[in-house]
Amino acid sequence: MPDVASPSEPASLADRPALRRRGPGRWPKEPALADTIPFEDALVCWTPLSEAASGFRATAGQVEVMALPDRTGRSEAYACHAGGSEVTDHHLTARKAGVEALRLFNRLVLGDGMRPRVVHEAMIRIREYCLAIDPEIPGARRAQGRRRESNGDDYVA
Repeated sequence: MPDVASPSEPASLADRPALRRRGPGRWPKEPALADTIPFEDALVCWTPLSEAASGFRATAGQVEVMALPDRTGRSEAYACHAGGSEVTDHHLTARKAGVEALRLFNRLVLGDGMRPRVVHEAMIRIREYCLAIDPEIPGARRAQGRRRESNGDDYVA
């Protein structure tokens, strides 16, 4: 017999409005590239579902990107933090910051089991992430003068 959730807790993640799956093509409004945060100045906060029982139930399964420093204290509601605060030793080039942003995306999805779409929707606030992902993905941006890459299949003689 399946477990039945009590009325005070959601039956599944699909019942949470912030995590509800959107239909095809229904992405949130994308920030302009000028409104994004450089990776070195970004703080990525998240709570894996496995941490819900340890006092982070309100933010379980959620990801938020905010600018450093966090003067509001919003980051304290999350179990895990990463991003610019980990990269304080030296200045990263845009390419290396893009690699670090993609590495962080994979850490959240593969390491902590976060939902890829939830992570992506939060990380499009990071400038280098927007520039590093495939241009066909919603939220992607192209740098000034950056040519679109091709595998050569679209060549017409």
